[in-house]
Amino acid sequence: MVFTANIPLPSKEGGKVAGFAGLAAFVLASFILLWVNLITLEESYANYSIEMESILKRIKLEAQTAKEAYALSAINKSLSTISVNVTNVGAKSLPVKSFTYCDVVVAFFDLNIGSYSSYWLPYGKPSDRGYWYVAAIYTGAVLGESINPFNLTKLTGHLDPGETMLIIAVVPQGSLVDVDSAVSVLFVSSSGVEVLEVG
Repeated sequence: MVFTANIPLPSKEGGKVAGFAGLAAFVLASFILLWVNLITLEESYANYSIEMESILKRIKLEAQTAKEAYALSAINKSLSTISVNVTNVGAKSLPVKSFTYCDVVVAFFDLNIGSYSSYWLPYGKPSDRGYWYVAAIYTGAVLGESINPFNLTKLTGHLDPGETMLIIAVVPQGSLVDVDSAVSVLFVSSSGVEVLEVG
């Protein structure tokens, strides 16, 4: 009796499969490493991007503040007026011609109606509904100015850095300011920079 066995001989097909499996494993490992590197880089970039955005926002805010800023001080009251000093503490001049676009809002206890009221006042033109005007200009503590002097009739000149203008807010006709109560004055420049003082 003769026994026969079928023993497979190495073939070209088997070598191709083994080579393909090795190549596939190599490509898969490369993709996994690339993916891990991309995720790491992406996280680093995201953190860097957030830090840069924060820095740029701070720089922009500081630049805006440095360009234009005001301070209010020395509020004085009478029955019909509220006066306040507006000092340019920034680095940008405020043109007189822009005053018509600046807002002055006053809030006070109105003795006529027995409660607090607030009023928006336009610049310059006397009106029964109230208005505000510039009464004096100071450079430091000295009355007057030498750089870009005001000409309120021609609307020329500037409130330059370091200069102060005394503004008088005339309240609407029929209103009476309680001089013993606190008042607030809001000044908003033509470009939207605002400052508030209570006194």
